[in-house]
Amino acid sequence: MNRKATPILLLAMVAMIVLAVATEWPRSSASTVATRAGAPSARVLNVNQGDLLRIRVKRDYWNSYTLARSPEGAWRLTDPSDEPASESAVRTLLATVESLPAVSIIDLPSDDSERHRQYGLWSPSLELTVSTSEGDQTVTFGTQTADNKGVYCARIGQDKVYVTTPEAVQVLSQDLNVYRSGKTSP
Repeated sequence: MNRKATPILLLAMVAMIVLAVATEWPRSSASTVATRAGAPSARVLNVNQGDLLRIRVKRDYWNSYTLARSPEGAWRLTDPSDEPASESAVRTLLATVESLPAVSIIDLPSDDSERHRQYGLWSPSLELTVSTSEGDQTVTFGTQTADNKGVYCARIGQDKVYVTTPEAVQVLSQDLNVYRSGKTSP
């Protein structure tokens, strides 16, 4: 082998490695947009507590429920039964829905089914639908991140996958009995 060609081949190999890393880099970390300290925190849903009319939480067939705001402003369980809801539990739920944090955002085509499967969004563990006078917004929740510091979620109809906090998902996935006030309707 020619000694003059060796440095040129070595330089070409380094250039190819740099090019390969540069083309793969946007897929792994540049496509993830994390919120910065001091910046306004990003939210998964763009809703205000006062605008919410109905909240439906679907975990599975037996553990789903719907809360609805009456014309007087009181919250009631409407599905699977019709009864008053616990005010303190509903306040906590409303605050969590309004401020559902987007710790990071992954810009991802909605037809990237392999990635949706990896994030647990094909068979979500929880589905949250909030209704306002402007319409419904649905968020599905998948698996925890590899470091267990977040949970993947996606809004139906959007091409983004969000990472939210496990604490928020814990509030959203509480059992139906938490929202029962103990009073029965007449």
